[in-house]
Amino acid sequence: MYAYFRVGDVRKASIGGFDGIAYLGNTNSNSKKWRRGDVVLSFTPDGAYVSTQNSLRLPDPVLNRYIHTAKQNSLTTVIWNPWPAGARAANILEGAVALVPGPHFLQRILLVRVS
Repeated sequence: MYAYFRVGDVRKASIGGFDGIAYLGNTNSNSKKWRRGDVVLSFTPDGAYVSTQNSLRLPDPVLNRYIHTAKQNSLTTVIWNPWPAGARAANILEGAVALVPGPHFLQRILLVRVS
């Protein structure tokens, strides 16, 4: 399950809740690394945070809001900022949803806007 969040200015946003969590860096052969501090979005983060049910905290100072998520039945969180060119290539700007037939598995994500 993927959730994409629009923020006022990605260069001023960060994602908290993953300090000290192991992740696999998708831009460097999935090598295992450890997150230190918040995820800063001024570059192209592309990592899978493994063995965690941590909630995500996304302050958005430009739109004057704070997004908090929680999840169930998932131990992985992917943090990815494709920037405009990557988003167009991945077709996420068009609101497309693709579902593959197969077994069902229930995952829940709770999105809370606090502002």
